[in-house]
Amino acid sequence: MATQQGSSVEGSWLDVANVVLGIWLIVAPLVGVGASTGLAAGNSYVAGVVVVILAVAASRRPYLWEEWLNLLVGVWLILAPFALRFTAQTGPTWNQIIVGLLIVVDAGWAATRMQHAPHGHA
Repeated sequence: MATQQGSSVEGSWLDVANVVLGIWLIVAPLVGVGASTGLAAGNSYVAGVVVVILAVAASRRPYLWEEWLNLLVGVWLILAPFALRFTAQTGPTWNQIIVGLLIVVDAGWAATRMQHAPHGHA
């Protein structure tokens, strides 16, 4: 079931927060948080683009699946330094873990809010 959320101030700031986090993931390797190339940078670029797309889509017409997908991207960011073996690069490692945690909290909060709204609407 594709649960949709109505527009709300809380939902909009959660979406804005995820857009900012996604943009940060895209910009971080370019401003010195790790190299601008390689697995760590590529993961940051791809995850950032996905987070921005999902957050913008959620701000226009929010669905519960968008929040769950963003939550999965956040979990991936936490695991990526270990799975892709770039833990020796402390900047990108901690950046992706911290941003991943923030995305998990943001998306989890939004998903919980949507699930507890009457008739699936916030």
